[in-house]
Amino acid sequence: MRILLPVYALLLSVFAAGVLLVVKTGIDDYVSSHSLAGMQIEPPDGWSVRPYQPVDGHLITQTADDPDELIGTTAQILDMFDMPTGGLHEGAAKTFSRGTEMIALRLQTAPHTPKRIYLMDRLGRKTNEEADDPNAVFATVAGLPLVAHPRLSYVADDVAPRPVNYRYFTMVIGDQTVDDVLEVSLLTNSSDAALVAVLNNLDMRNLNARIPTPDPRVIPAAGVLTRDALPLSDQPPRPTPAYRAMELMAAGEVFDAPWQDALTRVRHGEITSWDGLQARYPQIDTIPYALLEVLDDGSRISTARYYATILSNSGRAWSGHEFHVLWTIAEAGTTQADVAEYLAGEFEIAPEVIALAQRLPVAAGVAAPETQVVQSGTAPTVGLRSAGNCVLDNGVRRCVIGTN
Repeated sequence: MRILLPVYALLLSVFAAGVLLVVKTGIDDYVSSHSLAGMQIEPPDGWSVRPYQPVDGHLITQTADDPDELIGTTAQILDMFDMPTGGLHEGAAKTFSRGTEMIALRLQTAPHTPKRIYLMDRLGRKTNEEADDPNAVFATVAGLPLVAHPRLSYVADDVAPRPVNYRYFTMVIGDQTVDDVLEVSLLTNSSDAALVAVLNNLDMRNLNARIPTPDPRVIPAAGVLTRDALPLSDQPPRPTPAYRAMELMAAGEVFDAPWQDALTRVRHGEITSWDGLQARYPQIDTIPYALLEVLDDGSRISTARYYATILSNSGRAWSGHEFHVLWTIAEAGTTQADVAEYLAGEFEIAPEVIALAQRLPVAAGVAAPETQVVQSGTAPTVGLRSAGNCVLDNGVRRCVIGTN
């Protein structure tokens, strides 16, 4: 009997280990299939994915990792990404990266919040809470709007919001006035094309099934439809005029009147485009070129021709040679070759005129760098453009989101 006791003990240990293994496997399978943390999302081609780390958020937002230095909207966003993933309302965060480009994705359940009844509701008017800006919708994902938030960090007691050089997007699956919902947040320093590539890999049917009351608006076959025309840019967007003005002021740049005032207004978001500047300051003949650069929307050829037209009609006392160069720049189809003799240094040409000429294509068929045309201040393209995998079905274009 004494000999058999160790054998029984060993058998019991093996049995217990087997039971624990089965239970653990079952729990792991349940977590993988039901929890947000266990959800697998494939990265786009050429990208990698890993669990989100606080350092990722600081790299994207270009902020220090000292909590005492973080305030305003940026601090609130990073706090949300850093929240624990356990508890009653679970969540998960992942980081997609390619070189210095990063997209942080946060999935978080949020509790049911009954709708508040405002006085305006009783009067039959729409509240500000419901008055959404249609231009803020970057895309729809399976029929749900993905909202682009202003590239600003609101800080208490500041005269104006602080411009930031990252982008933040949110989407809600479900109706919070009815039941718990799922919040989807993206924080990125990357391009529109990369962002849509990540969105295409979201399994919206799976995500919708994880909330108590699925959202009837979710139509997985609708795919990802973008507000802007395809193809989307594969380059990170340029800093906003307000951000560039802030950098210029931080560098100690000081202009003569009234242009220092104009720079301050750009920094505060009161002026966002060349048209806005011209409307407030009609006499532009003395505008510093550095201020033109702040308001440049990135379309080098288009803005060169536009500025040349404006400057040639500004009333400034241009020489005959300068006037000829300005009008040549303004004409469609001209290149640097058309004004080569004036760029060679044999004529006295104002530096701002030379700088505009250097934005033209070097010659026919040889483009100058940074020629992507995205006009600032123009109306967005009507409708949404599909960026998913699309087929024609009886004359209807149908696009689907990839599933995991």
